[in-house]
Amino acid sequence: MSLSFKQRWIRLTHWEYWSMWTIYVPLIPYYIYQSIRSGGIGFFARTNPCMPSGGMGLFDKEEMYNLLPTNCYPTTNYFNPGTEIGTIETWLHENSIGFPLITKPANGCRGRGVEIVHSFKDLQNILVNCQEKMVIQSMIPFKYEVGIFYVKNPKEKDGRITGIVEKKGIQIIGNGINTIGELVLQSERYAPHFHSLKKNNSLNLDEILPIGKLEVLSSIGNHSRGATFYDISHLNSPKLEKVIDGISKKIEHFYFGRFDIKYESWEKLENGESFSIVELNGANSEPTHIYDPKHSYIFALKEISKHWKMMGEISRENKIICQKLPWNKALQLLKDI
Repeated sequence: MSLSFKQRWIRLTHWEYWSMWTIYVPLIPYYIYQSIRSGGIGFFARTNPCMPSGGMGLFDKEEMYNLLPTNCYPTTNYFNPGTEIGTIETWLHENSIGFPLITKPANGCRGRGVEIVHSFKDLQNILVNCQEKMVIQSMIPFKYEVGIFYVKNPKEKDGRITGIVEKKGIQIIGNGINTIGELVLQSERYAPHFHSLKKNNSLNLDEILPIGKLEVLSSIGNHSRGATFYDISHLNSPKLEKVIDGISKKIEHFYFGRFDIKYESWEKLENGESFSIVELNGANSEPTHIYDPKHSYIFALKEISKHWKMMGEISRENKIICQKLPWNKALQLLKDI
């Protein structure tokens, strides 16, 4: 079996690799049902009045970070096409930011365009080829990453966590025989990302790792970039819910979405210490714990439906303070997603 055919077979037989439309098509009747109950297909716009269209669609990351409490996300700036390299260099110096650092599109999603920049030369290349507004950030020093889904009905005092996903980037364990590149190609999950890893000059794919040594080749916690998702919702606790609820309540009229967070240790995260928010997603959030390889497609459909039901309940509660989106604009947003 050739590698290319093997990759196609894996993606065909493992639902977590299916296209978004393929996954969601069976749920269209249920979405229509929620739309009828909640006043139209744009009901999601009332989910988070603090966000444009409730956070559905490509939500500008500058607006998103401006919603978050100060000091809970990385040092961040933005640049547009034509920005002088000297301007960025000055900002890096003033904020004592070194390499590596992160760049990503201000209107990106699903890991599109996220880059770990290891040198000034690489940053110059990104600036030269920049064709859209970009985000530039200091590298978060914490090793672990989770996505925490939060829901709060406006009529209730406190919100709750409805799912937690652990995200692990591309990781290879040495066997003392094969090179890193060979181990990547032997992996059903990582092989499709071999060519993108090959472009990373900071990696030595010809290196042979000792037996048992773990090498992290990519720390980008996105499914489309090779990360593996694990459902760790069982680790939820009253302490953690209090931390996330406390952050959420500082964002006026935020009720539904997912915090992507990097943290040092679970104990410190539960105590509200040593963590940083990578991103906050609104109505377009998926309960990404569904992508754990152990979960079935039926499980995923049930979880998505459950969250759509909660989104509808929130929307109906917010109908007094926020208008639903016109059906044509709502349909365009859903198509864009």
